[in-house]
Amino acid sequence: MNAAAAHWNQALRTYQWSKNGLVIVPLLTSFHFTRPHDIHAAVAAFFAFCFAASAGYLVNDVLDRASDRQHPRKAARPIAAGLITIRAALFAAAILVILSAAISLWVNGKFAIALGTYVVLAFSYSIRLRRALVGDVVTLACLYTMRIIAGALAIEVTLTSWLLAFSIFLFLSLAIAKRCAELVLLETTRKDATPGRGYRVSDLRVLWPLGTGAGLCSIVVFGLYISAEETQARYATPNLIWFTGLGLIYWLALLWLKTSRGEMDADPIVYACADPSSRLVIGFMIAMTLAAYVIKV
Repeated sequence: MNAAAAHWNQALRTYQWSKNGLVIVPLLTSFHFTRPHDIHAAVAAFFAFCFAASAGYLVNDVLDRASDRQHPRKAARPIAAGLITIRAALFAAAILVILSAAISLWVNGKFAIALGTYVVLAFSYSIRLRRALVGDVVTLACLYTMRIIAGALAIEVTLTSWLLAFSIFLFLSLAIAKRCAELVLLETTRKDATPGRGYRVSDLRVLWPLGTGAGLCSIVVFGLYISAEETQARYATPNLIWFTGLGLIYWLALLWLKTSRGEMDADPIVYACADPSSRLVIGFMIAMTLAAYVIKV
């Protein structure tokens, strides 16, 4: 890969496309992964979100270029470093938005509306909401959850209130972990405030319990879901899902420990996709859920 391609790859954040895999969650939870039409719709939805997200990253980097230059890690971003011009970045963002819109309309109208809503909220986050104390992490949790909602609309299945409640708490925990990781990095460089945001290193004493508490709430919701009558009726051996819950507890504890040690320097979902231990645990959770659905014990 030549230098120019590498710069664009970094600016488009293709390594963060793994987060958009959340649109495929409804395909898995509905067990529709044997239906070709649903698979095609889910894959198309994934790429529509990837293109929309990359457009958002470009615009976000253009808006944040001044504060990014003061950040120990973000200063190397291509737009902040002057390796990609503002005009080129905005032009590429426009092309990506058009591609994303075309794909979303091919999937179906409801999905296109959901993606459009996501884009509006994402741009609002870049322009204003990212600077709002606590409001920024709530917005991030909503953006994560909207991917799952959009994925359900893409294959036309109904999401349960259990999955929505679980998602909000889990993603709130992950969003707070992301902020804590940034503050831990600032603490090691002996800086007090996050450039372009309202957080201070001293806020860690509040963010730690808030983030871990949200994670524990997601675990409680998951446990209640396992005990629900609809779950007991749907799965062949619902009690096997408790092993999925144990995996979730382990993974969240591991994530927060890595964050506290300053070893989690990326988006938590991106980190989970790259971390061998996380991949193993997530694979275990998926396997146990599938086993609970098909195996009668």
